[in-house]
Amino acid sequence: MVVEEVSDGIEGDAEIPYPDKQCTKFDYHEILRESQLQLKLSPSQIDELKQVITKNKDVFSPDPGTTHLMRMNIELISDKPIKTKPYRMSPRQINILREEIKRLLELGLIEIGQSDFTSPLILVESPNKDPHPCVDYRRLNEITRAEFSPLPNMEEIVEKVSASPYVTVMDLSKGYFQIPLTPRAQRYAAFVTPFGTYIPKKMMFGLVCAPYYFCKLMAQVLGSTIASPLTDALKWKIKKEKITWDEKCEKAFEELKVKLVSQPILFAPDFSTDFILQTDASEVGAGVVLSQRIEGEEHPIVFLSKKISKAERNYSTMERELAAIIFGLKLLKHYLDGQKFIIETNHNPLRYLNRMGSTSPRLQRWALSLQPFNFEIKHKPGRLHGNADGLNRLE
Repeated sequence: MVVEEVSDGIEGDAEIPYPDKQCTKFDYHEILRESQLQLKLSPSQIDELKQVITKNKDVFSPDPGTTHLMRMNIELISDKPIKTKPYRMSPRQINILREEIKRLLELGLIEIGQSDFTSPLILVESPNKDPHPCVDYRRLNEITRAEFSPLPNMEEIVEKVSASPYVTVMDLSKGYFQIPLTPRAQRYAAFVTPFGTYIPKKMMFGLVCAPYYFCKLMAQVLGSTIASPLTDALKWKIKKEKITWDEKCEKAFEELKVKLVSQPILFAPDFSTDFILQTDASEVGAGVVLSQRIEGEEHPIVFLSKKISKAERNYSTMERELAAIIFGLKLLKHYLDGQKFIIETNHNPLRYLNRMGSTSPRLQRWALSLQPFNFEIKHKPGRLHGNADGLNRLE
């Protein structure tokens, strides 16, 4: 018997979104008690809040809703249909898959149909998690015309709300599944199983343009409805306090000036230029460098490193190198989501990641989790890969 030893950190980073089977439900009084609203709001304000929640209780649902503001479309750079055979599965996996397909049909996320484009469905099984299906869209993504939508600048957003006494946080129930597909996109995004072909009606995880449409929807909703009036309402400033400038401040200021002109200097990201993600892994650690090449020179933006866990030491070389990529994408998603970028690695076999068929369950899971990103993997010899290589050896 073979037991797969798994790093919880990497498996969490490679999470594939899927509708929850069971959701935690809270009573209104539980929410009041846990959030300690009584300490922050008056009784009349709490009563007003309860009325608002009761009036809009239909929006608090574990089932994905449907926006009427946009539909996702897919444009191809090649009209040659992609027809793939379903992956081979065991009888146990097929039985699980039948139940999951039945659930997706009941939620209205898919329908039975036929298409001249089909991608294979895989059952993702992670340790300590319920199995769920995921479509392998790698071949479709290769011929999809990419769309780009840079994420809002986080520093600007923080500055806008920093003086506000209240900050509202909203979360969508599986947001991707709330955006419907155009008839053309439904045709291209069809998937095949051992027992039939199905047509997605909503945006599926793994489609390379999905982050673009989700960001576009958020910008449309928050920009026109919420952000503008809030920005106008928050134009007051906090009273400035006097700064006592002493000898320590002067010394720190002079040292800072020296550091700012010393190598390596971290540059601010330019979202109109492609990013470069350099990754490397060893038996000790993983290193990641995010940079951009401007006027022929490479400028670092972020350095990351981590120590390899006990479970990760048992990974194969390819698994460790791919784990380093997932580690970097997880922490740098706010830079790379919706952007075209290059991954540079000294492990040449990773160049063929998107062309690999059914391989080890771990590699297959991780490869599928990378589908929403628009990247190209390039090999960089070890002698030229000093930035990330040096970081992975830090203990």
